[in-house]
Amino acid sequence: MKNFFIFNGKDSRDFDIQLGEYPPIVKPRERIEPVTVPGRSGTLHLKEGEYIYDSYVKPFNIVALDESRIDEIKDWLQGSGELIIGNELDWIYDAYIFEQLEFTRFFRGWHRASLNIEVQSFKKSKNVIKKELEWLVDNVVTSNSDLPLPFKINLYEPQGAVFTLLINGLKWRTAISGGMEPLGTPYFVCFDGGKGEVSYIYDDDPENKQLIATKSFAEKLPLYLNKGENIVTLASPSRGGLKAEIEYRELNL
Repeated sequence: MKNFFIFNGKDSRDFDIQLGEYPPIVKPRERIEPVTVPGRSGTLHLKEGEYIYDSYVKPFNIVALDESRIDEIKDWLQGSGELIIGNELDWIYDAYIFEQLEFTRFFRGWHRASLNIEVQSFKKSKNVIKKELEWLVDNVVTSNSDLPLPFKINLYEPQGAVFTLLINGLKWRTAISGGMEPLGTPYFVCFDGGKGEVSYIYDDDPENKQLIATKSFAEKLPLYLNKGENIVTLASPSRGGLKAEIEYRELNL
């Protein structure tokens, strides 16, 4: 099987690119500061915090088999985007290509280049886990990841709501302004626990996202799911029958 990678939804195999080998799968380095204490031998190593890791570079050696497509390849392989590597098909990296791509000819019409892609420390699962939430009860949401997981809660077709989210004992409350659009306009409200932001998204145009003016407070932000069972409770004095669901992805190093 031909080695390949996918960047921003485009497959290297569709550009007549040959990939000699896959980059190594590594564990990112924890962000640790060495500290020398006067009068004491050796060095202390202090963690900046739990679950804080540095980004790192994945090296690719690529060969363009069709020299007429080199400009097209250079236009594609730049900037930021999602990266999927052929030997890790279940995972997505948040990636950034920060170096200029230079091809050199080495055999007839073949050209090769070294491509360094910077990736963030955590990779996320391709599978989005969704679970419908009931109101005014303790919903159990299970995570198998050793890492704290960001999550989103979607509230469908609101025309204004006040709701309180309680997750593992931490409280977040918001008042969402309604009536911004004509009655019946299809949209839903999304609370991003990782960012502590609320936005509304039109069903007929998922890319059309706008922040909603809200009055809110939180005991702690961002909010995450922990490994094992998480208790998620939704309450709303204005409307308790609103459809709600939580969505998240597993993370790995």
